[in-house]
Amino acid sequence: MKNQNAVMYMITEASPFMMSYVIITKEDRAIIVDGGMPADIDNLMAVVGDRPIAAWFLTHAHDDHISAINEILLNRPEIAARVEKIYYNMPTMAFINKYESYELQTRRDFCYAEQKYPEKMYVPRMDEHITVDGIDFEILFTYNPMLNSNAINDSSMVFRMKTENTSVMFLGDIGPEAGDELLRLQYGNLQADYVQMAHHGHMCCGPEVYIAINPKACLWNAPEWLWNEPDYYIRERMYGLGATRKWMDAIGITRHYVTKDGTQKFDL
Repeated sequence: MKNQNAVMYMITEASPFMMSYVIITKEDRAIIVDGGMPADIDNLMAVVGDRPIAAWFLTHAHDDHISAINEILLNRPEIAARVEKIYYNMPTMAFINKYESYELQTRRDFCYAEQKYPEKMYVPRMDEHITVDGIDFEILFTYNPMLNSNAINDSSMVFRMKTENTSVMFLGDIGPEAGDELLRLQYGNLQADYVQMAHHGHMCCGPEVYIAINPKACLWNAPEWLWNEPDYYIRERMYGLGATRKWMDAIGITRHYVTKDGTQKFDL
């Protein structure tokens, strides 16, 4: 069955915090971005239904983003069989062991999945375009081993999704340093209608990145407790979500969609 237009769902949290999106294409196939944690699989699959999963994009190797797909690939073969291709560009085990060893098991589990399903795996490069059912995914930023002070967050794969009618910028969890590098590499090529707020809006890239994107609306993967986080200094160039909300007010963005309010649907 074909659909008149593609649609996107921003999935609400079953776990304490996470990021999960599902796009249903005109061909009635699913595209997933991240997927959250094992507790989020039921909500994810309720939207995906029994559709083929044409593509699964992973931003980075933190458990709140990829432990759901780890669980599916390693322990849920009935779902894994429907996944056609997985797109990711992650740091090595050695890099994670050196800078964020507490996440080593998450990356190790994905290594097991790589070994189990090598035919499903694809590592895109910066400036590559991936087209799925007429939807274009432009890879704008990938893992840079020189960015290690906020190691796994700053290894996020940043990409822009474009349909005939709209565009969505997925920032993953990039922080200030990765934001600087994204601007250096892609300045003038960052505009999008929607922006997924980096790192759930907390300790994220600076306001200049959002100014360059110039979105019409913001997508916040934030439960109630995080949405209400105050504006406070955490460490150099990193602040609570309240600061990011003030930046959006200053930029003049008035449309905000927040996962605390439940799963939300967007026409693409």
